[in-house]
Amino acid sequence: MYEDAPYDVQRHYRKLDKQLSDAIDNKPDYSEVDSSQEAVVDTVFDIIDTFPVDDYPWIEQDLDLWYSVLSAELDAEEYRPQKALKVSDLFWTIFCIDLAQRENTGLTPEEIAEELDTQDLEGRQDDIRKELQLIERERSRLHTDLDENDVVSEAANGVAIALLGLSTAP
Repeated sequence: MYEDAPYDVQRHYRKLDKQLSDAIDNKPDYSEVDSSQEAVVDTVFDIIDTFPVDDYPWIEQDLDLWYSVLSAELDAEEYRPQKALKVSDLFWTIFCIDLAQRENTGLTPEEIAEELDTQDLEGRQDDIRKELQLIERERSRLHTDLDENDVVSEAANGVAIALLGLSTAP
C-alpha cells in the first residue's frame, strides 16, 4: 500500500510507525527497521523534509506542532516510544483525513467519517489538534515545573550552606 503512495512522506511515516512499534515492545516485528532513538530522529527529519507543504499548506501548522511535541518526547530524559507513537498517530490522522479526500482513494467523505466514527471530519481534525496542543501544554508545564524545582532546590541549598556556615570550596 505505502509503496504506491503518492508522497514519499507516507513511506517515511510507515517506517516511523514500524520503528516506534518495535521500540515499544523491544521485540522487533520488523527486523529490517532500526528502532533506535537515533534512527527515529533521522526518520522524523525525513518526514519533515518530504512533507508536501506545497500541496497541504493548511497542515503546516499541524506539522510544526507534531514536530515540536515529538522532538520534546525524543529529547526527554525518559524517552517513551509509546507516547511518541501516539503523537505521531494523532498528526497522521489529521493529514490522512485530507489526503483521503484529495487523492483518488475511492472513498467518499461519508465513508471516511464512518471509518473514523464521526459525522464531522473537520471537527474530528480540530479535536485531534486540541489533543496535540494539550500534550504540548502539559509537556511545557512539566518542563517549567522542573526548571522551577531546580531553582528552588539551588536556592534552598545556598541558604542551608550559608546558615550552617559551610564552605563551598573544594
